[in-house]
Amino acid sequence: MTDQDVAERTNAEVVRRFFDQVWNGGDLAAVDRFFGDEFTNFGHRGADARALIAKIVTIWRTAFPDLRFEIEDEVVHGDAVVHLVTCTGTHEGTLEHPAIGVLPPTGRSFKVDHMHIHRVRDGQIVQHWGTRNDLAMLQQLGVVITPNTKTSTASAGWQPPSGS
Repeated sequence: MTDQDVAERTNAEVVRRFFDQVWNGGDLAAVDRFFGDEFTNFGHRGADARALIAKIVTIWRTAFPDLRFEIEDEVVHGDAVVHLVTCTGTHEGTLEHPAIGVLPPTGRSFKVDHMHIHRVRDGQIVQHWGTRNDLAMLQQLGVVITPNTKTSTASAGWQPPSGS
C-alpha cells in the first residue's frame, strides 16, 4: 500500500466519522474537531462556516429526530472524498427551510439522495460542496404538489413536436 493509499483511506474515514457522529449522532461538539479554521462551505469561511454547519445540523435533527445519512458510494482521489448518500427521516418537529420558511410537522417520512464532496487536509475537513434534492423531500412530505406533467405542460401552452 502506498503513502497516497493510506492518506486517501484516512481522508475517507474522517468524512465517514463526520456523517456518523455529527449528522447521525447529533454530536455538535464534534463539529470543531472535524473542521479546520479555514473551512469553506458554499462560500462561507472559517468559524462562521463551522457555526453554520452546527446550525444546519440542529435544524434538520430538530425537524427529523430519526435523521439518517447512509453512504451508498464513495470515491476518493487525493484529498477529495465524494459520497453519494441516502438521507431519510420522519418529519416530527418544525422545519425552518430557507426556501419555504417554517414548516410544521407533517408526520411523513422522506428518502432522497445527496452528493457531497469534502476536501480533507491534516485530518480535518477544509472544504465542502453538496447537492440535495429538497424538492423531492418536500414532495414526499406533502408540502409541494407534484405536477401532473401532461396537464401542467398543456396548460402552459406547450405542445409536443409534430410527429411524436
